[in-house]
Amino acid sequence: MTPESSTDRLPESPLLLAQSSGFVTSGTGVAPSEEGAIAVMLSAVIGGFCGLMGGFIVAQLSRYIGYVTGRHLWGARWVLIGAVAGALAFGIKAWVD
Repeated sequence: MTPESSTDRLPESPLLLAQSSGFVTSGTGVAPSEEGAIAVMLSAVIGGFCGLMGGFIVAQLSRYIGYVTGRHLWGARWVLIGAVAGALAFGIKAWVD
């Protein structure tokens, strides 16, 4: 009888280790706090950033059009309007979903 050494055995599958460790969930992988108000706030911040970028683009276009036509078209206000509109749009979408 030869004793079985640790090198003779095959190592356990990493998947099997992950399943038995308790660190892998069978759910969606989202913490309970991420499903409510935090998701809405995070979406609003991301939407505000996207709106800010869109506002910068619209502001530059309105400055150019204002320069060509000789009229003032609210150049810098579009940045703030875009940020607020983006934050509201993404926040409402996250709230509804």
